[in-house]
Amino acid sequence: MNRIKTSFKPNFLISLMISSWLFLFTVLIKPFQLEPLINSRWITMALGYSIIALFGYLTLIPLQNKIFTKANKWNLKYEFIIFLLFFLLTLIPSYLYHKSDFTNGIYNFFEFSINIFLPTIIILTPIIIVARIHLIKLVDKTEDFIIINGTYKLDYLKIKPANLVCVSSSKNYVDIYYLNNGILTKKVIRASLKKIEKEVPLLTRVHRSHLINPNHFLSWKNNNTLSLTQIEIPITKTFKEGIKPF
Repeated sequence: MNRIKTSFKPNFLISLMISSWLFLFTVLIKPFQLEPLINSRWITMALGYSIIALFGYLTLIPLQNKIFTKANKWNLKYEFIIFLLFFLLTLIPSYLYHKSDFTNGIYNFFEFSINIFLPTIIILTPIIIVARIHLIKLVDKTEDFIIINGTYKLDYLKIKPANLVCVSSSKNYVDIYYLNNGILTKKVIRASLKKIEKEVPLLTRVHRSHLINPNHFLSWKNNNTLSLTQIEIPITKTFKEGIKPF
């Protein structure tokens, strides 16, 4: 596990799946109250908890993407952090909803955490694990290549991420340097460096005119120059911190 799907759509679908499952679980199993309630009250209760779960997961999407962009990898440690934050983000809102006028819950915070929230976590966790395994597998299916698009429809480059070395600005164009059968090759497309930086999180800015793939950073040639695979790139003081060989 070293990459994860960062686009919004598959992550949003996971949040919908989690909230939908929680809704059905609440309506069918009725785990949240001891006293009997009519079906309409159960539906209202289930809807509230499912919305909390939905927005709890959606809140984590930009954080997940920020972690991946900064680390340029994904592993079990980051996965655990996401799980932990999801449950922490939903615990307090769930309890407040439990005690609200909508549900008139009977438990205090400790009882709610032990008797309701913890069992729900145990049941919900396998669902989330399966969904997120699928999220990681999507990388293998859809992100074996990245596509760098220019202004014009036919102006693009499809390339494996491992072969992308760096991108440099050249007025209204960018020079894309990549390995083609082990040989450094340049492709010029009409686009802005800022656009490329936004669309290709793999790249790291080291200069106002240069983005690099950190995996191709070999060494410092001097205080102001980086040696990459088959090319050297200038770096400014602003971006020096955190630049390390991979």
